[in-house]
Amino acid sequence: MALAGVLSSCGASAGTQNRETSDYARSETAEERKVSQRLVHLTNEHRAKLGFNKLAPDAYLKNLAMEHSLYIAKNHKGDSNIRSIAHAGVHQRAEVLRLKKEQSLGENVAWHDGYANSVGDQLFQTLLKSKSHRKAIEQKNWKKIGISVSKGGNTFYATQLFSRPYIKLAPMPQMIFL
Repeated sequence: MALAGVLSSCGASAGTQNRETSDYARSETAEERKVSQRLVHLTNEHRAKLGFNKLAPDAYLKNLAMEHSLYIAKNHKGDSNIRSIAHAGVHQRAEVLRLKKEQSLGENVAWHDGYANSVGDQLFQTLLKSKSHRKAIEQKNWKKIGISVSKGGNTFYATQLFSRPYIKLAPMPQMIFL
């Protein structure tokens, strides 16, 4: 029996919420990395079919995603608490990115039981079946992506982050009045 889950995607620009601590910092295992790389590939492949830009993998976004995926894997105790932890800290992640000159953040969280060879595809299909997650994936203005996966027991927890930098406007031409 496979377990799959997805909660509505979240977008943010700023705010306050408790951020996960450094207890949730480590590198992905080879198995987790395989799944996250597959999710990046499937996301960009899907966006290309729609005529959208390919998202550039971003190491900083990936690290934020890893921290959150580890937090979920460590703290998920079943359906009773998933809503409270799925997007915990999203406003702080948005604030950190704002300080790094990113204009906005989109976040998808999903989980699925399975094996590394197939769980990436299963997670992606789970995300696409959700209207709000699909909307986040299909947001035209995203430029960067960071995906990380953490395995807890037999369950893979994925955090998918999207961002776009502030647009630098050209300086206004000087007006000369005669």
